[in-house]
Amino acid sequence: MKKIISLAIVTVNLVALNFHIRTFSADFIQTISESKHAQIRYSGTIQAKLPGMIKWSYKKPIQKTVYVNNNQITIIQPLIEQAIVTRINNTLPFFNILKNAKQISPNLYQSFFNKTKIYLTTDNNKIVSITYHDQLQNKITIIFTHQEQNKPIPKYIFNATIPSNYDLINR
Repeated sequence: MKKIISLAIVTVNLVALNFHIRTFSADFIQTISESKHAQIRYSGTIQAKLPGMIKWSYKKPIQKTVYVNNNQITIIQPLIEQAIVTRINNTLPFFNILKNAKQISPNLYQSFFNKTKIYLTTDNNKIVSITYHDQLQNKITIIFTHQEQNKPIPKYIFNATIPSNYDLINR
């Protein structure tokens, strides 16, 4: 759960970047590499919009959707018919991570979030990948394809709809 929340917060922060990104959508492959070389691989789509809205639609290996809407994260898990709603501090420095990103080579940027180094790889001013180590020293790599930046995204897609038969957990 903390990995998903951290990932959501980092991604919302990255959407603005120094490339004047207001919206971002892409397909993604997220790999979590544990220290003993075990890997977990997820894939799906992402849509994000300033000031603080994001929707991660995980398709494989399991289906779930993670919505971030400013100070609330909602995770909907159809397989177990469950939704988790978590409030986050709305004073998170959503854009500080971007303002502080430093170019360290032509297509590589480094930034920090909660003392975590985050590396951003770009190509033609598009985010290609994000890499960082989480609190458990797992390496998280997210590779984006079919990126679209600054294309209109309707605001309503960031509103989570929880089916009435789902278990609801509020944290």
